[in-house]
Amino acid sequence: MSELKQQLKELNQTISHTIKSLDDVIKSDIHKSEELASSLQGLIDKRQLLIEKVTSGNDVDADYINQQKALAKAFMDALVTHRQYYFDALAKVKPGTKKINLYQDIDSGK
Repeated sequence: MSELKQQLKELNQTISHTIKSLDDVIKSDIHKSEELASSLQGLIDKRQLLIEKVTSGNDVDADYINQQKALAKAFMDALVTHRQYYFDALAKVKPGTKKINLYQDIDSGK
């Protein structure tokens, strides 16, 4: 069980680092921030599966579970905040600009 808790601790640190990276780039690079937000979603999903494994044992105390619930809420709040910022930024983009940026992104990949 302690191995699972260690994996969860490491995953929590990875998620926290990803959230910090999102905070650093959200206003300067909307595309990079959306990639990070998608990655964050995957990490949160992976975390949920790991939480289920950790809490399936009988030796998990209530304090530990409450700590993990609080972290889960904080992680989801961060994801929602960044997704909302992304959608708000997309709504402010002029219709033709989005298409031009898409073509620029495609051309830059050549």
